[in-house]
Amino acid sequence: MKQHTDREITAMLQSAANGDPAGNDTLFRWVEDRLRRIAEAKLRRESPGHSLQATILVDDAFCKLIATSDLHWEGREQFFAFAARVMRQLLVNHAHRKMAVKRGGGENGHSVRAENASAPSASDPAKLVELNDALESLRNEHPEAATVFELNYFGGWTIEQIAEQVLDVSASTVKRRLKLARGFLVETLYDD
Repeated sequence: MKQHTDREITAMLQSAANGDPAGNDTLFRWVEDRLRRIAEAKLRRESPGHSLQATILVDDAFCKLIATSDLHWEGREQFFAFAARVMRQLLVNHAHRKMAVKRGGGENGHSVRAENASAPSASDPAKLVELNDALESLRNEHPEAATVFELNYFGGWTIEQIAEQVLDVSASTVKRRLKLARGFLVETLYDD
């Protein structure tokens, strides 16, 4: 896939935000592969027969991104941070729906524990919802760390990609923010 310059990316985002159908098509082609890879990676962890499909998740995420008409994309950092947040919200919404169907509204008598610290997924809705709540607390105290965690965990970006392609900061800055986020989340989720 062609690597676009910041100027090209900003132009595509602005064109799509202004409601230009051609801009939306170009933007979708630009982000579809990335969103699909993220969705497929997330869904690979699911049990067979889960109700989420990568195509639907990608389409829903893109529609949500475009429907956010009150946002005017200033560049790739803002767009990809928001895209990771949208992907997280779609997975959390799915988890809430899945929990609502279970007896007792999804209360299963256990919380996330350090000994069960596998990455939350849509097949474990209670853990995913707990992670979401903890991430919102992190965002209130350390927004930059929350953004880096979202880009990495929900957006599928590596430390180097976040540093070079999204945030335009050093890899060590991204590592520090990710370490802060993980420490905060572990303390929040596993501290009884």
